[in-house]
Amino acid sequence: MENFGQKGSHAGDMADHSKEAVEKRLNELISILSKTRLDEHAVSQLQEKLNIANELLTRDASHTAFPNLKLKSPKARRYTFARKLSRVLKLLVSLLLILLGFGMIIMPAPEYFEMFTLFYLNPNDGVTIMDVISLIVAFTGVSLLITGLIRFNNDPLK
Repeated sequence: MENFGQKGSHAGDMADHSKEAVEKRLNELISILSKTRLDEHAVSQLQEKLNIANELLTRDASHTAFPNLKLKSPKARRYTFARKLSRVLKLLVSLLLILLGFGMIIMPAPEYFEMFTLFYLNPNDGVTIMDVISLIVAFTGVSLLITGLIRFNNDPLK
C-alpha cells in the first residue's frame, strides 16, 4: 500500500506505459499525415474521429492539457453554435420573465382580475394573489438569470 501512486508501483507503470503508447501513436499519426495527401472527404472523416478522441480526453478530469484543443468540423461548429444560442435565449427569457413579473405588479389590473386581497396596506390597497403570482414569475426569472450567467461564465465553449 505504500507504493500506491509512486513511480515503481504497478498502477504508475501502467500510466507511464499508456502515456508512452499514446505519445508514440500520436507521433506516428503526425508522420503519416505529413507524408499523405488526403481528399476532402477523408479529411472530414478524420476530423470527426479526432473530435471523438477529444471528447474522450476532455471528459476525463485527469487530462487537463487537452480542453483547449480546438478542432474545427461542421458538427463541432453546429454544436457550439446551438449551445451558445440556447444559452443566449435562456438569458433573454429570464429577462422577459423579470420584466413581466414586475410589469404585472406595477400595471393596474381590472377588479375582476385582482381576485382577492391577502393583506391590506390601507383601506384602498393591499397585497393581492396577483401580486404574489407576479413575484413568483419575477423570482423565477431572477433564478434563471443567475444560473444562466454562472453557467455562461464557467463554460469552456464560450
